[in-house]
Amino acid sequence: KIHDYIFIYDSQNGNLLYRHTLDGSSGVQVIKFHPSGRFIGLARGNRIEIIEFSTGHVVFSSHGHSRYVRDISFSDDGLLIGSVSDDGTACVSSIYF
Repeated sequence: KIHDYIFIYDSQNGNLLYRHTLDGSSGVQVIKFHPSGRFIGLARGNRIEIIEFSTGHVVFSSHGHSRYVRDISFSDDGLLIGSVSDDGTACVSSIYF
């Protein structure tokens, strides 16, 4: 199995705030913070995922692209996530937690 790890550190003191192990065959292309600070959005292969920091659970997953996702972005209110892909498409999804 291939493992990807996400480590997030406090920029002020260097302490580790968060560590998460991702199982799977596709690496992480993009990581973005949700406006609430409670979640991170990931582009992994042709899908996007949103992970809750406190539990490490995937709370949202989308397989709307047929090729690699190159960027993701949250709306200012955190209710939408947009993604663009090598397949030439852009997707916008409503997020419900």
